[in-house]
Amino acid sequence: DESSLCPTSIDVFQKSCWKCRATLKLEDGEFCLYAMHAHPLFKIPICSVCADEVLCVELDSAADPTQCSGCAVDEEDAEILLLCDSCPRAFCGTCVACSHGGGEQGRKQVELLSNTDDKWSCPFCKPPAALESLQRYMERIGEEEESKERTVEDIISELEKVEAERKEFEYQMSPPVLKEKSAEVRAELCMSMESMSTEEIDDAVEEEMEDWKHEWA
Repeated sequence: DESSLCPTSIDVFQKSCWKCRATLKLEDGEFCLYAMHAHPLFKIPICSVCADEVLCVELDSAADPTQCSGCAVDEEDAEILLLCDSCPRAFCGTCVACSHGGGEQGRKQVELLSNTDDKWSCPFCKPPAALESLQRYMERIGEEEESKERTVEDIISELEKVEAERKEFEYQMSPPVLKEKSAEVRAELCMSMESMSTEEIDDAVEEEMEDWKHEWA
């Protein structure tokens, strides 16, 4: 479920990649600028690998876009792909929800847009207030980091930490791990709530899994 990857607040992207959610702000409060880039469109934090993927989508502009300009996801893998009426771009539901602040308010905005025929300007053409706030944050960080110096050893250490975070996120979101986690949650619920119906347990498992995904997002 694409919407389950939308965090409860856009603030998580002050230290994480917009696309893969890898941590870009290290434990000591420092940023790894050699892994953190400005999003090609939004000018917000994104890792170097994802920045390249998004840039490829932007350079391959087509009259009928089939990839999200925000995160490069293909339309086959997106729950919904919204076409902008002001430019030749499309954005997935997750990117739109996140740009509107994430959480319930973001998901409601996507639901509203998907059920109306009104013309729509995408987050690039008309950035929502939440996205603008993140853009201003990125500007401040850029100004602060420009005044700092790093050694080659610092850079290598930072890159290793970011890569470790990326691999851990990908592992936790892999189908086998998600399946195993879902089975664990179901077993715990069945033992502690024997009076629940199968349908109620299914709903509870889904809710628990969404909360768990949010923690990693």
